[in-house]
Amino acid sequence: TPGQGSTEPTMEESLEAANLDVINLDLESGMMPKNAPRMEALADALNALGTAYQRKGDFDDAKRAYDKSVEVGLLLNDTYVGRSKQSLGGLCMHFEKLDDALRHLQESRECYERGLGKDNVRVAHPYHHMAKIYLQQAEGCEGERQISLLSDAKANAKKAFEIRDRGFMKGSGEKLKDESKKLLEEIELKFAIYDKETELGKDDVGVSELYHNMAKRYMEQGRLGEAEKHARKALDIREEGFDLGEGEEVKEESARLLREIQGLSEIQKKEQELGKDDVLVAHAYHNMAKIYLEQGRLKEAEANAKKALEIREGGYAPGSGEALKEESRRLMREIQGEIASGG
Repeated sequence: TPGQGSTEPTMEESLEAANLDVINLDLESGMMPKNAPRMEALADALNALGTAYQRKGDFDDAKRAYDKSVEVGLLLNDTYVGRSKQSLGGLCMHFEKLDDALRHLQESRECYERGLGKDNVRVAHPYHHMAKIYLQQAEGCEGERQISLLSDAKANAKKAFEIRDRGFMKGSGEKLKDESKKLLEEIELKFAIYDKETELGKDDVGVSELYHNMAKRYMEQGRLGEAEKHARKALDIREEGFDLGEGEEVKEESARLLREIQGLSEIQKKEQELGKDDVLVAHAYHNMAKIYLEQGRLKEAEANAKKALEIREGGYAPGSGEALKEESRRLMREIQGEIASGG
């Protein structure tokens, strides 16, 4: 009861309570609101409800909400249907149902084009996500099938970028334009890898630089799983492709990148499992600081060492964890000494 530790319901809980029965409404039953503003509000509520279920990992109820929002949208206009189909596409992408996602996104694009025109910026969204799906599908293929999927990915990504570049006024939509540009560049790199592998063979050291560069790109984007896969591939090629004693510099370059990615992955994993201020997370930051120190990247080393020390000093009660706090202080002094000496 109020005043006895109760909390306000979350937005998702409120939507579920208010709209759970709405999913089951029969559109022919006469229970639906008749005027357009209330119909639009209902479509909005169903779409929001689907999003709430999706965040909870509930595919079936999310799909029911989105499907019902499509039904309501059909009584309104193509733009509402396009939005709901876009949501269904995103849901299927999230749950790796890629063929279904492509179908929904294609239908979303067609609805948006009919309702808003082919150059409206909302049309770019399904193009962009269809490109991502084709790129993901290409990862598991070889030969002509891979090239076909990469070509589809490039065509859709290019279309999304062109629409966003033309459709937003200068200074607006920069994040979306940059998103499309980065996806297009990623696809171009995939083509370059394919061409180089076709020319030289998949295990030629000439291919390794492209995998290395792709790993760096993924790391910068925070896509650490993909970054590690590509960095490991570059390192494997270099270790196998050079004779003993040769290529040591580029092997070490790959090894350093792989260690950095693995260190960042450990931080990400620990924070997701334990929370950002758990003392076990400090260990991952401490190790990351040592990696950067070893590479001579002193500002990044200092930032990670400082984070580790702050977590340890805040996470342990006075008198406990002293050895770990002192470990962090020693590392901080070492790094700051290197900075002061111009190292």
